[in-house]
Amino acid sequence: MNDRLRPPAGTAVAAAARSGELGIELGQFHAAFFEEAAENLAQLEQLLLQLDVAGADDETLNAIFRCAHSVKGGAATFGFADVTELTHQMETLLDKLRRRELAPSAAAVDLLLQAGDALRAMLARLQGGGGDPPDPRELLAGLRALAEGRAAATPGERLLELTVGPLPDRGALDGLVELFSEITDLGSIEPLDGGVDGLHRFKVRTGCSDSELVDLCSFHIDGALLRIAPFAAAPVAPRAMSPNIRSKKKTAALLGG
Repeated sequence: MNDRLRPPAGTAVAAAARSGELGIELGQFHAAFFEEAAENLAQLEQLLLQLDVAGADDETLNAIFRCAHSVKGGAATFGFADVTELTHQMETLLDKLRRRELAPSAAAVDLLLQAGDALRAMLARLQGGGGDPPDPRELLAGLRALAEGRAAATPGERLLELTVGPLPDRGALDGLVELFSEITDLGSIEPLDGGVDGLHRFKVRTGCSDSELVDLCSFHIDGALLRIAPFAAAPVAPRAMSPNIRSKKKTAALLGG
């Protein structure tokens, strides 16, 4: 077994790993793994909730790392790929935190807590629990981003490219930018260019649906002149959004405007 994936010595999961080398059925050790994983996730959560972000000590950071490492090692032993992948990304971030390559942050703590919740749901399903399996893609992307020193998007947020125009003048664009300042829950907007042939492109980070975004932006610009596409997507023609899916008044109230 790869040493990076080997579970800590002295645990039931380590015994399972050794039994595999002896040809003994691993299924009998599943219960022990789930019990140990639950204990490690409970400890991980407690340590994260008690963590002093501004003055995190090495002992606490190492203890949090060991919790994730233990769960990952056991999951790899039993072939639980989704659990292994998520704990691996947690471990990567935690390793950089404990080595002081990155500074602890509230965003990191929050994301690690969410990852712990997702792991509990995954483990419950592996034990025969019901419900839909959790989709870890946003968590994995967020953990990778933080480990690479980039800001992670809030779960549910999207990066979009908003194309506006053609416009005869730039006056309406000022109102569009101000809209994002006035309604903070709307997200953020930044220009991508200075305008070409009356078309202006913006990078938008938002948790709104396409229809909500267009509905609000059409306070200042005709919705027929707004087009939305995923940011950095392949250069295909962006799709036009209907400006009247929901009344502007209701959408503004929903977002606290």
